[in-house]
Amino acid sequence: MQRRIVIEATVILVLVLYVIAHENKNHQFFTGKENESESRKVEEERHFQITASNVSMNGEGNAITVSPNSTIAIVFDFQLWNRDGCPSCRGQVVVGIDDTAFICIYNGIPGVYPGHRGTATFSMTVPSAPGTYDLIYCGTTQYTCDKAKEMYSTNKGIAQEKQVIGTITVTGNGTIIVRSIQ
Repeated sequence: MQRRIVIEATVILVLVLYVIAHENKNHQFFTGKENESESRKVEEERHFQITASNVSMNGEGNAITVSPNSTIAIVFDFQLWNRDGCPSCRGQVVVGIDDTAFICIYNGIPGVYPGHRGTATFSMTVPSAPGTYDLIYCGTTQYTCDKAKEMYSTNKGIAQEKQVIGTITVTGNGTIIVRSIQ
């Protein structure tokens, strides 16, 4: 009789876990067979959100044309928050040019919506090679800014897809090119 009760309790527990796993999308159960980094990435994507607005480069909006190796001032507002499934997850905001991380502008636990609002203000030197470069931000859920910047550059461990927030055109011959992102 006691063995039958244990077996029935085990079956009930398995059924309850199955129902929870399929009805509540905020929970993820690991069997040990999944690729842990892919599962972690999916879990991170569910719990983290970031937005950026009011981008200004040298006071000219989100598109600028400059000479090689120029230093530009960048300012923009940002907001990030954790979703309800992970209110105490740590997050970072990393900004870079194309696939090269430049600066980590936030590292902390933003909490659930509305989370943390801030204004990023920094200067950076543009590349020396003429061309058009994207100013990009993304969110990660690492423990340090150094690790977040590493993940940005390798495109691994990114909690939110990289977002283009501006365009930098580096000219080598004095030609002015205007390009804007809507």
